[in-house]
Amino acid sequence: MLSLAELAPLIGDLPADLLPPDIRRSVPSRQLAFAAGRLCAEHAMQALQGRAQCVARGEGGEPLWPDGMDGSITHTSAMAAAAVGASMGKYGIGIDSEFIADDEVLRDILHVCCTADERQRLFGGVNDRLVATIVFSAKEALFKAIHRSVRRMVDFDEAEVSSIDWTRQQVRIGGNSGKPRSAEIPMCLAEFRVQGDSVHTSAMPR
Repeated sequence: MLSLAELAPLIGDLPADLLPPDIRRSVPSRQLAFAAGRLCAEHAMQALQGRAQCVARGEGGEPLWPDGMDGSITHTSAMAAAAVGASMGKYGIGIDSEFIADDEVLRDILHVCCTADERQRLFGGVNDRLVATIVFSAKEALFKAIHRSVRRMVDFDEAEVSSIDWTRQQVRIGGNSGKPRSAEIPMCLAEFRVQGDSVHTSAMPR
């Protein structure tokens, strides 16, 4: 994990040829977040296997990992992080970081991200903003982990959180049985951590 505020003065202006064309046209903060995520990924690979390798970029903007490797990158406006590991099985690794939702974002998550059953079961308490952030982030992490298998954009309501275990800091999440392609989405236990004003989640379905 890297702090963008601490990284910015160390790298200065990024050379344009190090960035994909669409990132070159984006605002400096987006360029910095992209570069930081790749630096995290390279550092993680160096720690894991003794050598860093470049992480390419797919047509949809997803990271393309070197042969034999799995990984995931996430960033907010304050930080970037990456996780890598040896490739194992059908699915990969998914991580996601989010600022805890404010009231406006809570409404958006409830409307766009949550199923009717999730809204009924999980909400209605004093921690709704935190619950919404965890649900959203867990789905994002799961979708990243299964992307190489499903090879498509997955709608938020295709996955459903069945429970949140606050003691173990785990979210049970899987396919929404009411959707026709739910079998593509495996059940797994996503891990979450709350740090200050942010939530960090990871998913490794097997």
